[in-house]
Amino acid sequence: MNSYDDNLRESLTRSLGTLADQKTALLHGQSQAEAGLYHAKGAVLAALDRLEADQRHSDDRRAVHQAARRANDQSTALHDTLVLAKTGSDSTITNTATAAKNLQASADAVMQLAATIGAALNVASAALYDTELYHQIARVNTNLNRVANQARFLALKGTEVSSKCAESIVGALADQGAGVQARLTDLLAQTQAGLDVKVAAVNSDEAALNDARAEEFTAHNLLREAQARQETMSAMLANACRYANMDLRVDVLSGQRIKLYFTPFKAPVATGDRAMPPSPKAKTFLAIVPQNLAAQFSTDRAAQLFSKWDGLSGTFTAVDAGETTLALKLDVHGNAITSDSPYAAFLYIEPSVDYKRYLGNFGDYLSIASAAFTPLTPIPLPLYAGQGKDEGQLLLAVADAGQAGGLAGTIMPALVAGAAELDGLAGWLRAYGASLDPELALALDAVVPPFVPLLKADIEALQEGKASTSGADIHALLKLLAETPDPAEPVPQLGTLRRLLPELGALIDKAGAHAAQAAQRLELRCILIDHAIDGTLSDPARKDALPSYFTLETARGVAPANYVMARLLDAAPDGANLPATLKKNDVLWYAVDLGPEGKDSFGNPLLAGHRYAPVVLSTMRGSDPSGWQDTLTRLDHVWHFA
Repeated sequence: MNSYDDNLRESLTRSLGTLADQKTALLHGQSQAEAGLYHAKGAVLAALDRLEADQRHSDDRRAVHQAARRANDQSTALHDTLVLAKTGSDSTITNTATAAKNLQASADAVMQLAATIGAALNVASAALYDTELYHQIARVNTNLNRVANQARFLALKGTEVSSKCAESIVGALADQGAGVQARLTDLLAQTQAGLDVKVAAVNSDEAALNDARAEEFTAHNLLREAQARQETMSAMLANACRYANMDLRVDVLSGQRIKLYFTPFKAPVATGDRAMPPSPKAKTFLAIVPQNLAAQFSTDRAAQLFSKWDGLSGTFTAVDAGETTLALKLDVHGNAITSDSPYAAFLYIEPSVDYKRYLGNFGDYLSIASAAFTPLTPIPLPLYAGQGKDEGQLLLAVADAGQAGGLAGTIMPALVAGAAELDGLAGWLRAYGASLDPELALALDAVVPPFVPLLKADIEALQEGKASTSGADIHALLKLLAETPDPAEPVPQLGTLRRLLPELGALIDKAGAHAAQAAQRLELRCILIDHAIDGTLSDPARKDALPSYFTLETARGVAPANYVMARLLDAAPDGANLPATLKKNDVLWYAVDLGPEGKDSFGNPLLAGHRYAPVVLSTMRGSDPSGWQDTLTRLDHVWHFA
């Protein structure tokens, strides 16, 4: 490659790298804006909860204050009544005492008159006995005695009335009423002070809520600006890649597969007055390079490796322009591609000899590195499968794709390759077994060919994240080979069989150990987002959509106290509804136990009457590479408690 092409490529690489760095910085800014909006919404929710709580307390204090005021008013009226009653009672006591005294005096006068008339009657009885005057005096005496007796009775009753009035408790009641009224007046003052405090708290909360909403509005605008800048930069980078790097793009489908896209190679030559150049008829080859070596990967280095390529191994892969799905096997240096490690894709372009001769340059071309990618398999999304034994238990169904077995690295490819090699040996044994010792041929023919399908069945089970159940026993086959003497003439295939079987046995054991840990490594964190944080959460048209600010990074940052870990179930629970997109035998079942003692994503207590959106973060437990990409999904369910 001439120096002009090298310099041009380096210049384009720097330019695209600068744009990529700017995009990364803008993505970081957008992530910060998303976090800022999330926390701003959390502040709004906290302010709203405080306002609701203080408003409830204010309403309670107002009700108590109103009751105290009513009691004070009633006490005042009762006290006034008792004061009037006491005044009337004192007057009554005085009047009854005077009346009793007057009655007593009248009774004494009547009794004296009766005594006088009685004396006169005694005097007249001797001289006027049985005369008309005597009878008149006797009648008067009888009437006077009757009157005297009645006067005495009235005097006694007057004395009793005066005594009863003197015993009246109206005065004591009036005194007690005054004390009660004083205490109720104090209570009224206290309730008024408490009400004033809560009213002030409500006013303060309303001001804080307005401030928090203003901050939320500002955070919304900052996020919109960050998104707009990032989208603009992404468009600029995409356009630059389209014209300067053949629009090279790589999308990761799983830990083993990618989708590659690029446009056809265009001749970097202007014809001018020269004759039309021949068609480049370029052959294009994909080279995968570890990201830490991508900066040093030059055209000369690519040409050296390409010259040593045998055309068969996966260090280079012939590709056509457009969209292509490819399996990941080896990088350009011949090393197995591993999950959790970043890579970059290059296109090595080999124009036709005629085109090179026309240019007078027989070098090949190397594209600029694609954006870095990491081959990870997204963890299957959990789906809502109904409620469990009570309304607080959510059932989740997850496609069992072996997500916790960690077989997306080198174990499974090595197993598949070993099984294919063993299958070839079994075919050779069927074709050429007659050339072996008859006893050895019979022994191998009875074990090896039937063993191959059992091994393949085990591999398929492990690929699905299940334990092997076929009963394939490599150790028994190894024992047979160990007891079989070598033939007189060496048989290379027998040596290959002796080497291959221990390797497969070790891989099967290792894969089985991974599969046994499958469900234990998968971690489902259920996070509740209060609908009060965002009105769009209650929109039926967006029931599956996550808020733009609640991202994977945000979910990973939720404190353990603010989410509920799902429990793995041994089998499908009663009442579970299998989602239509899942198969019955390929499902992991989980249960999430929610209750009023839990918390939402911000750590706020769960409130009765509030509606919550359950969001599940699927991740792998532990820090070791797993080959799986965390996923975040919102369940098709609204949770609340009465």
